[in-house]
Amino acid sequence: AALYQLGPARYVHDNFGKRDDHLVPFDGNIDWPAALMSVQKIGYDDTLLFELGNTSTPGAVLAGAARARRRFEEILAHS
Repeated sequence: AALYQLGPARYVHDNFGKRDDHLVPFDGNIDWPAALMSVQKIGYDDTLLFELGNTSTPGAVLAGAARARRRFEEILAHS
């Protein structure tokens, strides 16, 4: 699942459509601009929390998460 709810936050991560990979957004094949547009269309404006797996070194995963956050912010600002 690219987006699901557990409590007040929505947990997000990427994958390749075969299993729950917990990849940094944009590292799999999810169409994030379309997904984020859908989130905006339903009026959700609360927390999107990256749920990431141990797919590399901690520094590399954190750097990827920072890049993904900037891209999310850019997409949401221009939607």
